[in-house]
Amino acid sequence: MSFCYLTAHRESHASKRIMSEAQKMGLKLDILNPLHLRLNTFSQPQKYSKTLNRFSAVDAHDPYIFTVMESPLWGEQFNSWEVRSKLWDKSRQTLWMNKVNWPTTPIFAFRGPITVEDESWREFKKLNPQGWVLKVNRGQKGIGIHFFKEEDSLFAWLETLWRLGDQDFIIQPELSVMREYRVTYLQSKPWAILERSADSAKKNFAQGGEARELKGSECPKNLSGLIEKMAELKAHHTSIDLLETDKGLFVSDINLVPGFEQLENVTGRNFASDLLKVIF
Repeated sequence: MSFCYLTAHRESHASKRIMSEAQKMGLKLDILNPLHLRLNTFSQPQKYSKTLNRFSAVDAHDPYIFTVMESPLWGEQFNSWEVRSKLWDKSRQTLWMNKVNWPTTPIFAFRGPITVEDESWREFKKLNPQGWVLKVNRGQKGIGIHFFKEEDSLFAWLETLWRLGDQDFIIQPELSVMREYRVTYLQSKPWAILERSADSAKKNFAQGGEARELKGSECPKNLSGLIEKMAELKAHHTSIDLLETDKGLFVSDINLVPGFEQLENVTGRNFASDLLKVIF
């Protein structure tokens, strides 16, 4: 059997961990970056039996990638493209979560020039009047997030982005966050639940935010029910971020290509090994 590992970041912590564990298991994985593939690749008889797909939306700027991912070359894809393509960015995630009735933070998304007098903006501001968060859809690890208290400052940014031709963003209200959770799933089952404190609520895990693992009865009841509901996503492996705010518990992000450096450090368990065991 021939196996493939798709990634744009072969030097990342996750990639190094996956390759290290694969070597221990006696697995030989071909590492490919879909952006570097040439058309003649698909005319060759080679077909992988299984492919671990950790190629993220952040890395794909060419629509050609969507077609590449649907090639039979990959065999059985773990972390399937079918699930990921409908949750490609934060806008699509919010629309999907509204459709399946997950509690998600409100968003304001649009394309084109806009002023503070825009009717849709005024309605959004009426419902969410105190501070806003501008998120770039291709951002990751807490990068591409900006906080605004003043409407004029936010709209100065929006005008700049419009003039630059950059319309790939959303706006959300800035909520008073008491706790943040990250639930990591493997085969639709919770593998770990991490909690971090409110004093680092604006600091992403990858930027040094502190976390601890919740076990058993430590998990709040309102979180337990939502964790069970979120398993409906049926992704092979994913991390889902939640915010406990003064307005309730909200899903803030679905990460279908999650890193797991902090996950393993906090839990003391081997996620890379468990991931490979599920595939192979």
